[in-house]
Amino acid sequence: MRMTPIIALALAAGLACGDGLVLRSEFRDISPGADRIAHNSQSVTIARSERPPVIDGDLSDACWAAAEPLTDFTRQKDGEHALVDTEVRLCFDEAHLYVAFRCDEPAVDELKANHMEHDSDIWRDDDVEVFLCPNDDHHTYYQLMINSRGALADGRFDGGIRQGTREWESDAEIGSAVGDDFYAVEGAIPFEALGLPGAMEGARWAGNFCRTRYAGGEEITCWSYPGFHQMEGFAGIVFGDAPVTARPISLGAMTWGESRVLVQVANESGREVPLRAEVLIDAEDALVAQPAPAPPGETQVAIPYRVERTGVEQRLEVRLHAAGPAGEAPILWIDRRFTPPPVLSVELSERSIFEYQSRTIATMTVTLPQADLARVSANVSLLDAGGETLRSTALDTLEGGGAHLLLDASGLAPGRYEVHVTLRDVGGEAIDRATEGLVVMASPF
Repeated sequence: MRMTPIIALALAAGLACGDGLVLRSEFRDISPGADRIAHNSQSVTIARSERPPVIDGDLSDACWAAAEPLTDFTRQKDGEHALVDTEVRLCFDEAHLYVAFRCDEPAVDELKANHMEHDSDIWRDDDVEVFLCPNDDHHTYYQLMINSRGALADGRFDGGIRQGTREWESDAEIGSAVGDDFYAVEGAIPFEALGLPGAMEGARWAGNFCRTRYAGGEEITCWSYPGFHQMEGFAGIVFGDAPVTARPISLGAMTWGESRVLVQVANESGREVPLRAEVLIDAEDALVAQPAPAPPGETQVAIPYRVERTGVEQRLEVRLHAAGPAGEAPILWIDRRFTPPPVLSVELSERSIFEYQSRTIATMTVTLPQADLARVSANVSLLDAGGETLRSTALDTLEGGGAHLLLDASGLAPGRYEVHVTLRDVGGEAIDRATEGLVVMASPF
């Protein structure tokens, strides 16, 4: 084969090239990284209750007397101490998380409770709010808003206040009462409604507890600052005084290919603890991993998983179990919905060229971790308006996620064309496709 000078130059430089459409390709590494979860250092440990509270707004139950109170609420606007006190207590049993608020209120006659319909604008009333993130990933969380008369609004959020739905139902039982200088709210929240099988001793959640006050003057406060939907303020909620606990550090890149969940395990048992992990994507057969036993102290555990599709919502479930004297028990349960983004895009430097121009440049971007780039290949094709392939080049190796491709446009008649790029895995299955239009115009000379 007689090579044009540009092809010879590409070979001399050690660059990947083809003898069809692509005259030269230059790669650069743009491998995506995995986001790390920023945890708040504040936390509370809550106890299991053998006798759950009666949900009626009366906080005289023994479990509330035994629970550690969460106090020192701060104002949302400036972080200063609240003008009136709010106290929260928590406990749990096998099926429910229980929460109680006692809200001091010197102006109980001015309490606003105008929204009594379920899922109405409770936040416009004097209300308390519960934010729970069972994954401790600061992404998927649940909100319950309850006013002084026990009306409830609830919702689920995936990534922030603008990615929420009120269609989710907490199925919470709510009780409330108003006293001479306070009001109280109690709630029983089923673990099942949060996507969990039941109580997990040692599990670590994130969350926050907030209050909106209109009686006596507007004041918006929270237990862990900043409050409400600001996830950086979510503090730790640890279930029981278990010897082994876990919290996620990263859920991985969550794009096509190999990834891993990174978990911080704290082992205070004084001995090595065997671990077992299960990973499910869209509830298909679980991938079971057997990480090394957790030594005493803190250690990081990597749990691998693989994503096979892009562009469609999927569900990642991760379960980490620790062995103990009474048998194996779950210490981490992650349930995360995600949509892997497209991993391939292509853009032409010029979408219109004259027929005397023999070349154009296409920028191809493959957003995959570096390890996965070795497992994929690309095919670049030029098609005419009728869909017939005129020229094609296979790129068997991708040295980096970004590439500038010098395309051969010589001899093309005026008309419309398309540049197609197909990304394939080692088995030849298409992972993603991208298309860019090209117009060849008649020469003005």
